[in-house]
Amino acid sequence: DATAALEGVEDALLSASTEAPLVLALDDLQWADAHTLALLRLLVERVGATVARRGAQARLLVLAAARDEPSPSPPLRALLAEARGRARPGARHLALSPLGDEDAARLAQATLPVAPALERAVVRGSGGVPFFIVHALVAWRETGALVYRGGAWEAAEPDLASRGVPGVADLVVARLASYLDPASDEGRLALRALAAVALHGGGLGVDVLTEAAGRDDEALEAALLPLVDAGLLTASGAGQHGPEYSFVQEMVRLSVLNLVRPRPWLRRLHRALLDAIARRPTAAADAAFLASGYERLGAAPEARRWLGPAMAAVMSAGLFTEAVELGERLAALIEDPDERAAAEIDVVRALLRGRKPEEARRRLDALDARAAVFPARRAEVALRRRLCRLEVARGLRDEGYDDPGLLAAADAQPDEALRCEARMALAGVAVPERAMELAGEAVALGARAGPALEFGARVLRFELNYASNRRDLAVAEEDLTRALAIASALGSRWHRLHIEADLAVLDAERGRLGEAIGRLERIAGQAEADGMRGQLRLVLTNLAAFLLRDGRAIEAAETARRTAELAAEAGDPGLRASALSLRADALRRVGDLPGALAAADEAEALQRAHRDRRQALTLLRRAEILALAGRSDDALADARAARSVAEARADRDLAMGARLWELLHLARRGELVVAALEEAVAEAAGSGVTLRPLTLGLMDEARAWVATTKPA
Repeated sequence: DATAALEGVEDALLSASTEAPLVLALDDLQWADAHTLALLRLLVERVGATVARRGAQARLLVLAAARDEPSPSPPLRALLAEARGRARPGARHLALSPLGDEDAARLAQATLPVAPALERAVVRGSGGVPFFIVHALVAWRETGALVYRGGAWEAAEPDLASRGVPGVADLVVARLASYLDPASDEGRLALRALAAVALHGGGLGVDVLTEAAGRDDEALEAALLPLVDAGLLTASGAGQHGPEYSFVQEMVRLSVLNLVRPRPWLRRLHRALLDAIARRPTAAADAAFLASGYERLGAAPEARRWLGPAMAAVMSAGLFTEAVELGERLAALIEDPDERAAAEIDVVRALLRGRKPEEARRRLDALDARAAVFPARRAEVALRRRLCRLEVARGLRDEGYDDPGLLAAADAQPDEALRCEARMALAGVAVPERAMELAGEAVALGARAGPALEFGARVLRFELNYASNRRDLAVAEEDLTRALAIASALGSRWHRLHIEADLAVLDAERGRLGEAIGRLERIAGQAEADGMRGQLRLVLTNLAAFLLRDGRAIEAAETARRTAELAAEAGDPGLRASALSLRADALRRVGDLPGALAAADEAEALQRAHRDRRQALTLLRRAEILALAGRSDDALADARAARSVAEARADRDLAMGARLWELLHLARRGELVVAALEEAVAEAAGSGVTLRPLTLGLMDEARAWVATTKPA
């Protein structure tokens, strides 16, 4: 009979496992027949048994997996009760959690060799559920949504992950039907609740869902409970209005959206949801969702109302690409020319914050051209455009720009913030001494105008102080300490990372180079993970400089290479030139003179085109490369050009460094008396200027050369 047959199978498995370890794996037990489940019950009962005929311990590992179902079959219920109810050393019941990101990524790569971007999309969208990882990749490949390039599969279209996964919507329908009757009031309400949560994309409380769905709390909670039991939604937190409901898997959320998109009630539900959230005191946190939703529904006044706060929120988060897109959408909805120009100026500033000065200049040129034909009616708008022109010049490192009447025009306005911004804009392009004076005035005005402006003014003064001829580390520390306190109060991750990066610079100046490098490496990882591409480029530039200072030239060269590539992608020639200059110096130190010279040539050409004061440093670095390559006359020409540029830019440190390099080189060629070199070293030492590592190193070289050549 059946029982005897099952016991025979059981004995055969146990007996075979005495000869060699044996694994029996069964998946999807929710679909297993009664005989299979009965065999598993017998094996559970025999855990730890010996085999009578052989007198040996069985070495059988049984792995059985079952999905939670609302109404499991009686045999499956009995098996699960047996496994859960008896405590024995050899049997365990495990509730499986989602995979972590690393394990999910490994599973994705084991399914198909996928490109990093596709791997991240699958890991993020699956919520760590193995089925969704495997199903998504297989379904996309079979439907032609993936292409094989360079040894890996990648998305054929950039929006692949946002379109949903084929087949998942059918699974959602089946899962719903196993818990609810789709034709019942409860089933229809559950689908609307799912749609509302899918539209929002985050967590929604019962109060918002009730208002959006137009039903009472009790009916909605009765519909939500099966959705949680089915694993479609998760309930988390316990706020004033109960838990918040959200999707665990982004793939499921997108599939629900695709499922309900044809429903005639979706548009009404969407508007009701937007209005319900907009009425909440916490609506500002959902500004981007509200702006996009109202815009999609054609409600232009409401969209305009929320696009501004949405842009401010992503700016605070350091997501400047997203800020540009929101600003462009806002400008397109504004009819008043002055208000539209103000929105477009905000877009230019977002581009500058995101380190895209070339694009910012193109946008500002277009604004200026339009203003020449249709002048602004409000003086404030015209003034902000002038401020922006100076900010663009600083972003491009184009020195020599000025706007003599700007301060008077700003001071004539009643807006204290505008007066502060005018001083900041002028400080960014002024000569060092005047720049520090203007920055000090901006700090004082910013303290009265508001924390965001004070933050910007203090960061600017720190940067100018660091680049000046006479650094004041006490003022630098004061500015960064206050800026960090403001960043913490604002709750802005981007502001905090920005200040932490500046604090790393201060660490390096105080001799804590290892700490500075470690801090910058951590910040770079955070900036990249959070999509702060502009901040990432700046951090990598400083990291390359400190690695070079620490003698880690190979790492410095690679970091500078990556920075230069990122700067080129962003349209930031100033930063690309700085990175290439650093790379040139690093490659020189590892002996790659052709590579070093090529990097220095490109950097110097970019800096010359933009009248960048850092051109002097690049010329001096190139002089060293040329000298090592045996091109002594060319090297001297570069050193003399570096001194000329530095003097023209009032950079006394580099001017003295270039003079020292020239004299030392002439002395080594036998064309200079020792006394002249000693005099130059003494002049630099007594100058009162904050000397940077390059100049200090040249002074040491000069002293060493003098010591070896002077008679005893």
